[in-house]
Amino acid sequence: MNVDFSNVSADMLELFNAISKYKIITSIIEKHIRRENNIFGELIKIFGEYYQSKYSPTIVHVKTDVISKKEAKLIISKAVVDVQQFIRLLFESITAYYKLENIKTTSVPGRENVFNRDNILNFITSIVLDGQIYDVLFDLLKAEDQTLEENYKKNLRICRKLKPQDFGVPDQYCLNELTIEYLQNKGIIPEGYKYIESAYNKEIDIIAENQEGNDPNLKEEYKENSSPLKVLTGKPYEKAIEILKNLSYRKSPIHKLKTIVKVAELVPLTINDFYQELGQKQNKKLDADQTLSIFMYIVAQSQVTDISTHCKIIEKFSTNNVLNSVSGYYATTLEACVNCLCSMSLREELNLNEVKSTVMKSVLQNHSLIGETSNSRISIGDNSMKSNTIDLSK
Repeated sequence: MNVDFSNVSADMLELFNAISKYKIITSIIEKHIRRENNIFGELIKIFGEYYQSKYSPTIVHVKTDVISKKEAKLIISKAVVDVQQFIRLLFESITAYYKLENIKTTSVPGRENVFNRDNILNFITSIVLDGQIYDVLFDLLKAEDQTLEENYKKNLRICRKLKPQDFGVPDQYCLNELTIEYLQNKGIIPEGYKYIESAYNKEIDIIAENQEGNDPNLKEEYKENSSPLKVLTGKPYEKAIEILKNLSYRKSPIHKLKTIVKVAELVPLTINDFYQELGQKQNKKLDADQTLSIFMYIVAQSQVTDISTHCKIIEKFSTNNVLNSVSGYYATTLEACVNCLCSMSLREELNLNEVKSTVMKSVLQNHSLIGETSNSRISIGDNSMKSNTIDLSK
């Protein structure tokens, strides 16, 4: 594929070349490490076997209450430290062996080298957490709070039937019939728009023929409408929901973060796309409370379990620079969603209105959580703060 660099600044071109160089070199190193009898590959293999034999029984003991919760937390904490120390050992060894500190990717004085501590640590962590070590570690962290995990799964299942507005999402961002009504009441768009939650059947005739009950008058109602009817179909934030489902398949912290950031990036893009369908522009930025509400809807619709465990992996195996970046902020937002869902007193026997009331009360109580648990308030759509660690992994 040919890339046109004619309109690219010198700085961006240098960054592109530095990243390309980084990926080529780390790809070669990874292939070398994964070769049979490579010293670092053998170290990872030996540590993995040791780790599995030492901590796999703990997973069973925690699940069966053979050991106390206090004892379990101490063992799990030790298991986390073991992996962290092993990654640091590999970092020092691999950096020295391949002389990574001598590789320069920039000629500009004072500009940070792409082969910095954070990026190399992310690279090594991705290799280590790519097999049995990850599987045992994940199961340990998951078993740490079994009661919360079960409550989260139950509430997640109950909340699946809810719509964006049930999580406190403002009408203008629900991206369904409420958004259309909101804009019509404001006089921003005319009558003649209809929303149907479906991923298919965008043609009016097909929609009419496939409505429940197959009402023969429905098509005529559309055709006799005084103004041309435009039907919007789809599911609110569907692309973001599908991306979040990939979280379960991402093992390294940097790849998990990349998935979460992609979800966050899709939110304003999806809002803009919806408004463009209505012939409008939407340039307002979301605040933290609105972000939390939208994220909660996305989480509920994704039905991804074990999100709290994914967040623990990110927290315990990411560098401080990453955690203090916009990537870390969105991870905090996702964790706040999980905490909010866990705190809800939902029961299977509650009717839909009772579920909605309980959820809304919990959301309103937790709206201040983002501001309290993050170092700064960053609006979705705000490019003022970027992650200072580029995702240079695979």
